[in-house]
Amino acid sequence: METERKIVLVDDKPSFRSTTKLLLRKIGGCKVTGEYNSGNEFLQDINIIDADLVFMDIEMPGINGIETTRKALKIRPDLMVIGLSLYDEPEYIKNLIEAGARGYLLKLGDNLSLIETMLKYPKAEIFYSKEIASQDVKRNVSKHRVVIVEVSEGTRFITDYTLSNCGYEVYSYPDTESALKAIPSISPDLVIADYNTIGNNLSFFKTVRAFFEASHTGLMLISNKSDENLIAEAHKFGVDNILKKPFTGYGLIAMAEKVIYE
Repeated sequence: METERKIVLVDDKPSFRSTTKLLLRKIGGCKVTGEYNSGNEFLQDINIIDADLVFMDIEMPGINGIETTRKALKIRPDLMVIGLSLYDEPEYIKNLIEAGARGYLLKLGDNLSLIETMLKYPKAEIFYSKEIASQDVKRNVSKHRVVIVEVSEGTRFITDYTLSNCGYEVYSYPDTESALKAIPSISPDLVIADYNTIGNNLSFFKTVRAFFEASHTGLMLISNKSDENLIAEAHKFGVDNILKKPFTGYGLIAMAEKVIYE
């Protein structure tokens, strides 16, 4: 890692802060520059916080991690906040992402490789534990092939990571040129492409559709926006659905399931 990443921990339980610090030391390439027992303590120092990543406990006495995140990012939108919780609660995750956090990790989850990726690509769009995937959308999907087209290496990793852990066979590419070369031989069940990666050129999807006589391949667009004009234009090019950023693990898996099975 070229630069040492600065980490701030906000958690009322010293034991969990110690566990996180041990994990960070194992990974290396980072240092803890601040520790806070509560959201209020963290907010008091918000203007002097020096951090590449803030690990925020969700359940704290007084102001909780979701509200702390919302208030902190109004003042310091440059901060990257990652929520931590013992519980895989969809409502927690939804509220935290809506508050502006960039991810959600289970405290007892297997987060080693994911935190390594966060430290390497702190500007990637979303992170979440592999355990965070809705049980009611997990099926026997081992035979389904998914192609991801995403220029951001960090975002590409986490999308691949999440789908792979739900049983999909995933192929990921950083640009349309390499993806289009591979897609005919892969014959995917689903192609997921980022709007910025395809250069705002929705004809990419038309090209993908033209590879196959049948329209068995589902097409999903990921975008920072999903206004009516974009939705209408995307449908003209054969896009089945649009997933708006930032998205959760639940959102990604549920949308993939919807496009493939419906």
